[in-house]
Amino acid sequence: MAAQDSLGRMSWDETAVLAGINGVEPYFTLVEGRMIIEPSGWNSWDSNGKGHFYLKQQLAVPEMERILNRLIMHQPMK
Repeated sequence: MAAQDSLGRMSWDETAVLAGINGVEPYFTLVEGRMIIEPSGWNSWDSNGKGHFYLKQQLAVPEMERILNRLIMHQPMK
């Protein structure tokens, strides 16, 4: 297990799917800037740049957990 997951697995994939299917609001806001890929392979964020976005969480963590867990645990009707 990666050190950053010692308190639980991150849910980046799930949040991306949530925003992709249901839209950004009310879960997130979009922050515009520009992701810069350095020759070394590291990346950085240019807040003055344009054309790239990241999601900034709007809901409290317990609410986001509840929403994601409900969707992940959904059992389709047969």
